[in-house]
Amino acid sequence: MSAVLDALALGAGRNAAPVTVGTALLGLAAGAVGTFMVLRKRALVSDAMAHATLTGLVAAFLAMAALGGTGRALPGLMAGAALTAFLALLAVEWLAARTRVPEDAAFEAVGAIIVIAMFTVPPAAARLLTDRLGTQVALSALIAAAAAVLGYVLAGHGPPWLGGDHAVSAAGMIAVVSGLALAAAAESGPRRRSGAPQGT
Repeated sequence: MSAVLDALALGAGRNAAPVTVGTALLGLAAGAVGTFMVLRKRALVSDAMAHATLTGLVAAFLAMAALGGTGRALPGLMAGAALTAFLALLAVEWLAARTRVPEDAAFEAVGAIIVIAMFTVPPAAARLLTDRLGTQVALSALIAAAAAVLGYVLAGHGPPWLGGDHAVSAAGMIAVVSGLALAAAAESGPRRRSGAPQGT
């Protein structure tokens, strides 16, 4: 238990602190943006863009290496990822406009656990708790950030705390925490109690 508390307090080591802070910031950003994506019924567009960034990273690495560099320059990698994410968004828009494929399903990718856990589940939980947009954005960001940090910490320190020898998947544990938050919102939120939307 002390290892989990140390990680949450950023005292688990030199590498753990930036990862914990980074996952918290990612959760805040993903939760806030995810609210608008869910309300506009474009949740899986984030899936397409997230998976497209891998292609951009690989292409940027190969291009920089071919030009004589190490291939590890962060600005080049980020530019490659941003370019392919933008191209994926254009592809989704084109498919939705020219075919009968729904926009949300235009790019359904396999292995999207972390994307769904960060962009879709927290906004869905927030939607069950309130109808006010500003409150939804704030709640979604907080739920996503908490799920990111707790999931990362529990993935590494939870199994040893329970007597296990190995860590588990951080993405999977983040999804578990997000799912628990959604279940709690579905069970105890105003929509569950009254059966009708409320502006809370």
